[in-house]
Amino acid sequence: MTPLVEEQDRPTHLRFVAGGAGFELPLPEVGEVVVPPSLAARIPRTRAPFRGAVNLRGKVIALVELAGLLGRPAAATDPALARAILLEGTAMAIVVDEVTGFSAGEPAEGDGPERLSTSDLLARVERLLHPGGAALGHFPAHSIPSQEPTWPSAS
Repeated sequence: MTPLVEEQDRPTHLRFVAGGAGFELPLPEVGEVVVPPSLAARIPRTRAPFRGAVNLRGKVIALVELAGLLGRPAAATDPALARAILLEGTAMAIVVDEVTGFSAGEPAEGDGPERLSTSDLLARVERLLHPGGAALGHFPAHSIPSQEPTWPSAS
């Protein structure tokens, strides 16, 4: 039986635009793509590119503007096209101007959009939160409690 999609044609990366430039992220590192919530709770002691935190189906997610994180100027784009890309295994989403599709295989050297990785993005966030300091691992999924807090009993 012939496969519906040839192995070399299977999508391997999600393509998107941020700050007027094209980027790709490996599909296994993409947890979900959603419309970014219009309201986000401010995260204390943070500044741009942090947009804030949101509750997405019971999980607290930090929203970070990708263009600002990469030191790129914000592009004048249609806000209706913006998307938040949840990074698999983390409690962080990058907000991009637009998701443009998928790519397959490896691009020619110096050709096509810049390839990003979750580990690089998390390292950039850590450097913003703790300039000159050690990375503290703020955004791994396991850093968010999965159970209700316990309170001391009133005796």
